[in-house]
Amino acid sequence: MKNTAQIAHGPMLIGFTLNAILYGIMITQVYLYFTTYKNDRPFLKYLVLFLLVADTVNTVFDFMYLYNVLILNFGEFHLLEKADWLFATDPAITGIIATAVQLFFAWRVRVLTKNWFLVSLVSVLAVSGVVGAIITAFEVGGTPNFVDFRKFKRKHKTGFKNSDLIVDRIIRGDIHLRSTS
Repeated sequence: MKNTAQIAHGPMLIGFTLNAILYGIMITQVYLYFTTYKNDRPFLKYLVLFLLVADTVNTVFDFMYLYNVLILNFGEFHLLEKADWLFATDPAITGIIATAVQLFFAWRVRVLTKNWFLVSLVSVLAVSGVVGAIITAFEVGGTPNFVDFRKFKRKHKTGFKNSDLIVDRIIRGDIHLRSTS
């Protein structure tokens, strides 16, 4: 039988490892950007710097959480079942990073196409994503037990029963496809 560390923190450790690899790639990209595009607009340079700082904070917090739970408190199984403030920051920081990138994409769409409908659509979806991410961070902070995360699920995902059934079928099909391949 698998223990709590294998079930919850094993995938987190694998995800953190992949994140650390991608973080290294990002550092290389940021270095190349600042050495190659010295005359870029200041707001682009600030955006790149902001993304680097935010990703650095996210990576450090993820490392601190895993190190605290798996190394410093080794054998303290009750801690494996709870999220702390470091864990709760992850959705918020990830949402902020994603929104910054998506709003940059919206700006590029405006510059290239002048299509305000697409710009508005991307912007509204980006802002709704960060709002959801910040709400999730607060929910994790208020409900620190991993088993209680099930309570986050609302009665309806979309607000419409038939749409919920379609969403459930898509999720089940995706999970089945991934588990058989």
